[in-house]
Amino acid sequence: MIYICGLIGIFFVKKYQKDVCAFICSSLLILGGISSSLASMFPVILPSTNDVNESLTMYNTAASHYGLSVAMGWGIIGFILLFGYMIIQKRLMGGKVDHMDYGH
Repeated sequence: MIYICGLIGIFFVKKYQKDVCAFICSSLLILGGISSSLASMFPVILPSTNDVNESLTMYNTAASHYGLSVAMGWGIIGFILLFGYMIIQKRLMGGKVDHMDYGH
């Protein structure tokens, strides 16, 4: 459903004349495609092509509780740094670049 909303929105994005709508629709298209692919294969991450080795599933490839908690902590710190960086860049380089004179 997410994929279809993004796909339909992309066809009508020219009418809105806003870059935010185009960005949201293309993001929905990508997110819908990835999530539907993952949902269709849910417990299997990497299917096996032979009978000797098992397929990699969510259950036999999971990390330990300690590893996941450390990753969560560093992930939160990383997102805080990322959003801080994005705010600083938006304030320094705000607006669109329309009419640039490259010295020609």
